[in-house]
Amino acid sequence: MKRFNVRGTGRGISEYALDLMGEMPQNPDIMIRKEGKDVLVIDAKYKQLQTDESNRTEIITSDVRQVWSYCLTPKQKLPFGVIVYPKHELIGRFKERYSMKRGVTIVLKAIDLAKATIEGFLQECDKFAVEIENLIEEEAAPKILARHQK
Repeated sequence: MKRFNVRGTGRGISEYALDLMGEMPQNPDIMIRKEGKDVLVIDAKYKQLQTDESNRTEIITSDVRQVWSYCLTPKQKLPFGVIVYPKHELIGRFKERYSMKRGVTIVLKAIDLAKATIEGFLQECDKFAVEIENLIEEEAAPKILARHQK
């Protein structure tokens, strides 16, 4: 991701607070910027999805709602948010993209954390980075940058 500024967000970033006074901060895990503009938020989940269908749906809904709120809270609304889960056969039972209200798309991704070798794990990370880079270049950045050209 050489053409982007990738940063962990830390805690209590006021631009992502739920309230106007900044007393209810939110903390997305990763923000990606291009040309000085936030273009994508990523939130990593470190949990296995359970086998109970209603529980899985509740977990996914809660996670999507959280990332959707990250996309809506900054002054410059973000068109895309990504949720990353550890690879698990149950993640495949959900759609990869959710078209949300207010023009936001939430994308679910999985990354295999259980590769047998470090080389395999690094290849998995590279594959994930390319997928995110393509999402930014082809969809997220054009939407954000077009807003600033008006």
